[in-house]
Amino acid sequence: MPSPPSPAAERGALALPLNTSEPSADESALEEIEAEARKLLADELNEDEGDFKLNSSEKVGWSDASLGCPQEGYFYAQVITPGYKLVFNLEDMPYTVHTNTDGSLMVVCRDGQ
Repeated sequence: MPSPPSPAAERGALALPLNTSEPSADESALEEIEAEARKLLADELNEDEGDFKLNSSEKVGWSDASLGCPQEGYFYAQVITPGYKLVFNLEDMPYTVHTNTDGSLMVVCRDGQ
């Protein structure tokens, strides 16, 4: 009998690494996504965009359309959603932004997501 899904899996918080041998978005597209994520953080936290330093970016497959950051009361398509996990630092504090592949959907993840 299979074990029940973990609470993280139920929240849609899992991200699967994607095959990096496949061609990824071109470098300029990823730079645009990073710039938009930086702008989103700056707007939400009322800080200057230039203060956020990119710490890491990872191409992932989110376990559903919540991009790994589901909100209570919302329902999400249960489909692997390719995208990026971007981690920025501001004054030694990490801030994480999850996106879809083209950056048209972005969410600032909080509480260790």
